[in-house]
Amino acid sequence: MRYVPTAEFARTNVFALEEILYGTLAAKCGGMLRPYPEDEVAFVRLGLPLSVEEVVEAKEQVYFVHPIERRLDNPARSFISDC
Repeated sequence: MRYVPTAEFARTNVFALEEILYGTLAAKCGGMLRPYPEDEVAFVRLGLPLSVEEVVEAKEQVYFVHPIERRLDNPARSFISDC
């Protein structure tokens, strides 16, 4: 039986564990990691959420943007949902 630290995860303030976990597991299993492609770097960042204008611009260039504000009435989120 494998040990799953469910109680430990429940006590943390980690919001998006998968963002770290999947990359770490891939690296530990021998996966080759690489940086985001150059044209995507402008649309993936920490901190300030992307504006609707940035998301509109990104739509023509990339398939992934981050972060988008976690409010249903956010214009950038609405634009993505309507695409």
